[in-house]
Amino acid sequence: MFLVFHARFPKQGEAHELRIHQMFMNKDGWPVVAPYRYGGEKLTAVKKDDIAGDYSYVNHGKAYLGAIEEPESITLKADGTVTGALEGKWRKNADNKAKLTLGGEEFDGVFLRQWDPVSQSSVMTFTAVSESGESAWGTRLADLNDEQIVNRVAEGLSLGDITKVTADLNLPTTGSRGTTIAWSSSDESVVSAAGKVTRPAEGEPAGQATLSATIAKGSVQKTVKFEVTVVPSASAALTAHYAFENNLSDSKAKYADGQTTGDRIGKEGGQIGYEAGVTGQAATFDGASGVRLPNNLIQGSSYSVALWVKPEELTSFTPTFFGAKDETHWLSLLPKGSVGDQTMLWGGSASWYDGVTGLKIPAGKWSHLAFSVNEGTLTVYVDGERKFSGTGFPDLFAEGAESTFALGVNWWDAAFKGQLDELNVYQGALTPEQAAELAK
Repeated sequence: MFLVFHARFPKQGEAHELRIHQMFMNKDGWPVVAPYRYGGEKLTAVKKDDIAGDYSYVNHGKAYLGAIEEPESITLKADGTVTGALEGKWRKNADNKAKLTLGGEEFDGVFLRQWDPVSQSSVMTFTAVSESGESAWGTRLADLNDEQIVNRVAEGLSLGDITKVTADLNLPTTGSRGTTIAWSSSDESVVSAAGKVTRPAEGEPAGQATLSATIAKGSVQKTVKFEVTVVPSASAALTAHYAFENNLSDSKAKYADGQTTGDRIGKEGGQIGYEAGVTGQAATFDGASGVRLPNNLIQGSSYSVALWVKPEELTSFTPTFFGAKDETHWLSLLPKGSVGDQTMLWGGSASWYDGVTGLKIPAGKWSHLAFSVNEGTLTVYVDGERKFSGTGFPDLFAEGAESTFALGVNWWDAAFKGQLDELNVYQGALTPEQAAELAK
């Protein structure tokens, strides 16, 4: 019996591969799925001595969401107890039946030897389902002592390129196989032990700090140091300003007027009105119309967009500002986004990116939204406060590429209903001071 499905992978968009996993029945007649893809393995008798050891353990729960469950480290000890992230007990029944009690929950399944593509070796695994219907997998790890484990974590610990830091750093506090990672900084005013980055003001020298990561397991410790350079802030330069004073013109007269469109990009029709806004007049969107902005409004890998937003209603995936290289390489500034209904800057779909803010702006009130992309570092502001900072944002608007831009519409989703005011487009990333000033 087999489970056949296709799988997508982080940061690879809609690209997918076929997966075939073998399935078995536990003692209660419930199906359990092998952790690794099928490699010709058979369910045969296994020895208890081959089962005992350290495991990477994943409880998939009962949800079917896009979020990836993080593995935990547990140890199935030779005396039948379980220690680590979860405590409990285990035993092997008959040739290969698995019985585990983990965190007070009983799981039944099978022990199975499979090929692990990461370690490139045959490893012991288990797959089981709990009485409440939660599915769990475990894969046995190589036998290593604490010193070897700490050394491996230290060798693999990386912060990426830290020679030109502009955004907060993600500092992991746990490593594989039950290791902990404690951080300290030589200068908290540059980068804190939590990874919070404070950029020097424009014109000041770059900030320098040493981050120290102490990796520990049991009585073994090892410290790894990282030399961090934080570059000064640099003011973004305004390149376009659409004030919506009873027109769709760029007040800087650099770019062409916006053009009214229907409820999708490229659809005829639509009507934009004007009412009192934050400053003078604001553009009013009726939920069936949008504005097509000039092509190539943004070019390059460092840019910013800011505008005032007053949604009359909040609908999922509805854009305020939308920009795209093509239908699979785009960004969209959403009042109500794809992650917990949060206001966010969403990137897709060849490579998904969630710039979540931790909040949802209200309907019927003005909110100021802004975002900056600086050589792959994304920063999102709400009402002048930084709410998200992350790296790895895709390069969408390279020089010379033909790009599409719009307000209130994209190619797929419900059109925006409400008001927009004071659209500003910049070359370069906004400084925190600029973002705060724009929201006043």
